[in-house]
Amino acid sequence: MKTILDYLISVSFLTSVIVPLITGSLAAAVISYVQSDNFRRKRLVASAYRVALDRAEAVYWIRRRTKNKELLPQDEIIIRDKLHQVQERTEYYKGLLSIEAKWLGESYATFVDAVTKQTGPLLKAAWQEKPVGPGGELTNIIHPKANPDLLKAEQEFLESARQFFTLRYRLQRKFIQR
Repeated sequence: MKTILDYLISVSFLTSVIVPLITGSLAAAVISYVQSDNFRRKRLVASAYRVALDRAEAVYWIRRRTKNKELLPQDEIIIRDKLHQVQERTEYYKGLLSIEAKWLGESYATFVDAVTKQTGPLLKAAWQEKPVGPGGELTNIIHPKANPDLLKAEQEFLESARQFFTLRYRLQRKFIQR
């Protein structure tokens, strides 16, 4: 007569219970890893994109600086510090995205260069304009994203980001662009 121990050790028990448990656990672990990696990738790209948009938004920061002559120098220092932080984060994301995928980093750099080229003259002009104060009415200002070259670079970066989220494109680019 077979004991319970004999049955547990038998091949049929291993193939009918243990193997499916191990396989299911491994499949769940892989799915969980892929989902968390996708979330990390999306957060990375979204943060980088936001930094590029902050550069465009800087024109509004400058124009909306305080009108109070006593507080103006302090406000200008704060704005310059914010601009410096934007520049630091831009360089950080250029490097980080290039580490993740060279082609994505290049696409981001092209996008940021287009934003910088478009906003440079606008930033200079904004510093020359009189401050309107927080919430003040802005006139004679063109949003940097109105430029077709900038829009094209933005769309190319966003397309690269969409490809970055798909396994097929990541594998193709990884092996093609070595």
